[in-house]
Parts: sequence; C-alpha cells; structure tokens
Amino acid sequence: CGGCHTMDVMGAIMVAAEFGLKSGNGTMESIMDDSVSSYNFTTAKVQLQDLTSNLVVIGGPGVNQVTWYYNGLKYPNNSRVLPAYFSKFGNGTDNIYVVATNHYYAIQYDSQGRISADYGLVEVFNDHGRYVLILAGLGGAGTWAACKIVSTYDSWGLTGCAAIVRYRDSNEIGRAH
Repeated sequence: CGGCHTMDVMGAIMVAAEFGLKSGNGTMESIMDDSVSSYNFTTAKVQLQDLTSNLVVIGGPGVNQVTWYYNGLKYPNNSRVLPAYFSKFGNGTDNIYVVATNHYYAIQYDSQGRISADYGLVEVFNDHGRYVLILAGLGGAGTWAACKIVSTYDSWGLTGCAAIVRYRDSNEIGRAH
C-alpha cells in the first residue's frame, strides 16, 4: 500500500474527535492497518489478525491494507461481499462501483486537468459479529468527505449500509464549501 494523503489524516482526526466525544469513556484505540493485518508478499494476500474488534477503517485500498482486504472479499459464487467497492475501468482508472444501482463513480477533472470532483465511500457492514465502518475515497479529498459525513452524522439522517459522497471544489481554490 502507498502513503496516504494529508486529507486522509485530517478526516481521521475529525472522526476520532467526534467518536471520542460520543463514547462513554472519551477514548478510542487508534492503530495502523498493519497492527491488525499482515501482508504476504508471496501470495499477495492480506490476512486479518484481529477478528473480534469493531473497526473504523480510514483510507482507500491503495493506502490501507484492511480496506484492500475487505474490498477484495468475495462469496463462493465470486460476487463481492461489499455492496459498494473500489474497482478499475479497463483503462486503469479507479472508480467506486455500487452493485445495487450498477453505477460507477470516478474522479472528475476540469478543462485544465485539475480535480473538480472526488468521491468517497461510507460503508458499514457486519463481519461475523463485529462491525466494520469503511471511510475511503478515490483520492484524499474523497476520504476527507466520507469522514466529514461521519463526523457530522447527526446532520445527515443517513440510513442503509453504504453511501457515496461527492467532494466538489466549487470555488476552485482546493477547499470544499
């Protein structure tokens, strides 16, 4: 996995602050992806080492190996476990695919080649008795947007197991508003 974007870290801080305020004891354990998983270089597979703790996983499959693990999970019939997941178009461009709607989301660029919209994924599911919340984007801005939604959850009234979040730089200065 590669390095995360600074915006991923900013998003993680927002989520940790909000969850800390809402928790009974005001604390939350924070760990790196390789503390709960391991990567086998021979088989190119990730194995989870902690199978009981609830998880909040921040960052896309390119920067977080736990996201990569869950993103690749398949049922015996080869269909994906997650209702929305990261994929690639034939030309190698990353996207988020939503199974229920058969819709793809990809980073959008303006006429000068600058990112004008990024997409994030907010997804929660039950993994054999433990809850996993994935907050990830195609880019750092998408991850930040997914984290922003969760850190201000009470404002949104979300239901369901997955939501796609759009980060749009409408003022073209690199900041959402």
